[in-house]
Amino acid sequence: VPSLTVGQQATLPVSVSNIGTGPAAGPLLFTTTLPPTISAPSGVFFAGNNWACTTVSQTVSCTNNNALPAGQNTTFG
Repeated sequence: VPSLTVGQQATLPVSVSNIGTGPAAGPLLFTTTLPPTISAPSGVFFAGNNWACTTVSQTVSCTNNNALPAGQNTTFG
């Protein structure tokens, strides 16, 4: 996890894993709520590796339309 400095932009890495025995059909969804002291870009932004994210208030939601095979992971950030 990178160090966070007031007033400076930072990128936080995220890893999503499929620990199941079969593939996870897309779309994949990752959602998190940021603490009030951290903000994210508003609107739509792209996090990379086929992930697209949106922010509404403190909630960041990211989607990836690809399937995720069993035992695999995908990262973005």
